[in-house]
Amino acid sequence: DTDRSRGLGDVYKRQAENRTNIEQMFSLLAATNKLIRISQLDISVTDENGKVINPASMTYEQEMAVSDFYNFVIRKYFETIPAENHHGITLWTPVSSSTQIGLWDTGYNRKITYTGFVEGLTNK
Repeated sequence: DTDRSRGLGDVYKRQAENRTNIEQMFSLLAATNKLIRISQLDISVTDENGKVINPASMTYEQEMAVSDFYNFVIRKYFETIPAENHHGITLWTPVSSSTQIGLWDTGYNRKITYTGFVEGLTNK
């Protein structure tokens, strides 16, 4: 067991906690019977030391993980919040910046994350 693998274990544990927290948050919000909007959704990736990784430096695997997470968040919104309470989804930024992972790169080319977001909208 190396320091690096222990650090990655912490990252995976944090990610599992993030998913659980999102599920719990949507359940609590659904119980309010109010209109619910995902506003300023943004996703960033941190390394095992908690430092934000620049999207331009991300690996394919990291981008796929972000794509999967966008999919997860959007699907959970539609699964948990009753249809009559849907009030929209907005992104913080649709274009990747030095810290945020958007759906397009700075040249407005679709990123892998676009697929995860769209598949979440179409429940795939």
